[in-house]
Amino acid sequence: MMDKTVRLELNVNPLFIAALLLICYCLSLNLSVLFGVKCYYFSTDKLNWIMSRAYCAETGGHLVIITSRDEQDFLSSHAHETHWIGLNDLETEGKWMWVNNQTLTETGVTFWYKRTDEQHEPDNWRQEDESGENCAALGNESLGTDVWFDASCLKKKKYIFALPAVM
Repeated sequence: MMDKTVRLELNVNPLFIAALLLICYCLSLNLSVLFGVKCYYFSTDKLNWIMSRAYCAETGGHLVIITSRDEQDFLSSHAHETHWIGLNDLETEGKWMWVNNQTLTETGVTFWYKRTDEQHEPDNWRQEDESGENCAALGNESLGTDVWFDASCLKKKKYIFALPAVM
C-alpha cells in the first residue's frame, strides 16, 4: 500500500493574518471597532468622566488617547454624539493630561473647538459646575464630534474605551 501525503501550501500575506487575528481578538473582548493597533468600544451607557475612567481601567483598558488626525477622524466618524475621551486637567488647571500621564505636547495633536468671536476651547466655563470644566469630550450636545470640548467631569456622557490590540 502506498502512503500519499498531500501538502497544501498557502501564500497568505503575514500582515493579513495578523490583522485577522487582531479583529478576532477585539471581537472576543466585545470591543466593536479596530483601527490601527487599538480596539475601541463606543459605550451605549452614560457615565461621568471619573466613572468612565474607572470602568475602563477595571476592564483592562483606558479612555481613548488620541494621537493622530487619522485616529481623530476615525473616532469622529463612529461617535454620532458626544463621548468622553481620556484627557483632563484635574490636577493643574490648564495643564491637559491624558490618562496615561502624557501631556498634549507629548502626543502632538489637539482638536479643540475654535470659536470665531469668543474664547476657544478649552474655556473652563463655570456656569454649570463651579469647579469648572476639567474633562474633555469629542463634541458637545449641539456640535459635531470632530472637535474637542472641555466639560464638567460630573456630566454623564457616553465614552470611548480603548485597548491596545496585543494578544
